[in-house]
Amino acid sequence: MLTAKMNSKPGSKQWLDEQMKKHVPGDRHKKRMTALHVDPVSPAQWSRPLKEISPTDATNFLRDANSDYWMQYERYVKLENLDPELVTALTQWDDRPDLPEPVTRAF
Repeated sequence: MLTAKMNSKPGSKQWLDEQMKKHVPGDRHKKRMTALHVDPVSPAQWSRPLKEISPTDATNFLRDANSDYWMQYERYVKLENLDPELVTALTQWDDRPDLPEPVTRAF
């Protein structure tokens, strides 16, 4: 796998996928903070989420978060594609709480 990463050419699909994996979590956090906080930008100006985040961006953010949760939910409920030690620990956890089922709705 490391060899494949080293051999991926900038601009290739594999290279773009790796770049997305690196940047998406940080980008989402930044958007989430921008959407939640009203902060002074200058003495005469405030950041205003309503004007900085479009309804389309908000919808896309919620859709992406829901999709990410679905993927994690499926992995942990079905115990697929997980580290064997983690699977053993999860199956031996007697009072393991149930994860809330993801919401399915059109955004």
